[in-house]
Amino acid sequence: MQNAQETKVVPFVELKNLTKEDVKKYPLFPVKLRRTVTKSGIQTSVTLKLNESNLQIPLVSSERLSNGSSRQLRYFQPDIFIALILELDLPQVDENGKDLNDWNIKAAVRFVKGKYKSDKEYFSLEIVFKQYKYHVHFLSQPQITILEHLIKNKKLVDVTNKPVKVDWIVRPDAIDDIEELEDFSF
Repeated sequence: MQNAQETKVVPFVELKNLTKEDVKKYPLFPVKLRRTVTKSGIQTSVTLKLNESNLQIPLVSSERLSNGSSRQLRYFQPDIFIALILELDLPQVDENGKDLNDWNIKAAVRFVKGKYKSDKEYFSLEIVFKQYKYHVHFLSQPQITILEHLIKNKKLVDVTNKPVKVDWIVRPDAIDDIEELEDFSF
């Protein structure tokens, strides 16, 4: 992301050490949570909406394998999803007693870049739902391209429709891969 501007040096703070004051500095973006109950079980999705018509990012979970490593899934695991809606104290039934399956919330987003130990650069979004409840999403190359375009054209706007100026925070330590990042998901 050559056009990313770093106008000031912002010290890197681990997600688990962020204070409420730290989080208040980050822009808020809409997040759509959806649960679908089917005959085969519960399907869940969490989508970060950075730009309604150009960049909606489906968030995914990771799964711990028996050998101690983990892998990234293509969906948000139902148990992680249910734990999130419980932690956020979201209502699960409406005033008529019907199950709710869609929620629209706001989450703070921190823009982070860093390097893998292989010296390859990465860009990630750290989505903070509330203190100690967060998710890390590593951007794909097409997502980076779209995000660069949105930033350049001032079309990356927060929940108040105000353009967001992105100051990438640099993670000082190199990581092996996404599995090494502490508390990759909840």
